[in-house]
Amino acid sequence: MVTNIAIKNSIGIDIGGTKIAAVLLDNASGKELFSYRTNTPKNYPDFLKSVIDVINKISLHASSDFYIGIGIPGLVFPNRQVLNYNNLPFIKPDFIFDLEKEIKHQVFISNDANCFAFSEYIDGSAKGYNSAFCLIIGTGVGGGIVINNRIISGPNAFTGEIGHTSIPFPTQEENNTPCTCGSKGCIESLLSGPALISQYEKVSGLSISSAEEIVIAANNKDITAQRVLNIFYDRLARCFLNFIYLFDPEVIVLGGGLSEISGIYTEVPKILTTYIDALTPTKKINLNIRKATHGSASGVRGAAWLWKTF
Repeated sequence: MVTNIAIKNSIGIDIGGTKIAAVLLDNASGKELFSYRTNTPKNYPDFLKSVIDVINKISLHASSDFYIGIGIPGLVFPNRQVLNYNNLPFIKPDFIFDLEKEIKHQVFISNDANCFAFSEYIDGSAKGYNSAFCLIIGTGVGGGIVINNRIISGPNAFTGEIGHTSIPFPTQEENNTPCTCGSKGCIESLLSGPALISQYEKVSGLSISSAEEIVIAANNKDITAQRVLNIFYDRLARCFLNFIYLFDPEVIVLGGGLSEISGIYTEVPKILTTYIDALTPTKKINLNIRKATHGSASGVRGAAWLWKTF
């Protein structure tokens, strides 16, 4: 693990399909010292130049030396090569090596969901726990696992990529729900924001533009909206079962747009307890399900903290 305490600052960069966000953190306090945001170019040469420009702008406000960490969607392999078919189809596998060659500085890199998880583990809702499963539920579904101060990753970079796995005890409808990946019954096709909207429109016959409308309708005693949210809660609970039975995390932290649904934190634990009671009827289960502390800033903050896990 990197332990040079003389380095006072860290630069975190969160790369997305439409924006590049960056932050400068004080390594001792975690305080945000400076931030910057720009649009993501759509070709590799301009993209690489833009990342370099972002680093140069942030570094003007940094100490004489600093860490640099990058969070990026897609797969980041142990050799630090990257693969992204969706938001950044132009990116080259050797992006990080091209970047280091240009800026003459070491760069840490990880998947954006891993950065989200590590941010919450270091100084967010998972702080103080040894093990955490952190899940982003928004336009897509993806997660990260941190155990004993280490981001857990495998040789194929698949760890935490639960969006295209299946939930336990699926109904026939769930098994047949098509996913954008070309398969059926994926967790992402059942728990993402677009999936929740689609479920409501299917049941109600009405058209809506956001998941927030469903929550508002449910709060106003709309029976259909309440029914759809209850289905969502049950699916989310079954999704959690996979990871509770796999490695029994001390805390589950949620981020992404749907993590703002307050009913998750009251209803899902009840449903989970019902499922788990079938196996351990005499044992009280301790379930910690929390909303992310840093919200949309977790990704860029986690990128800045990546030096702590190497």
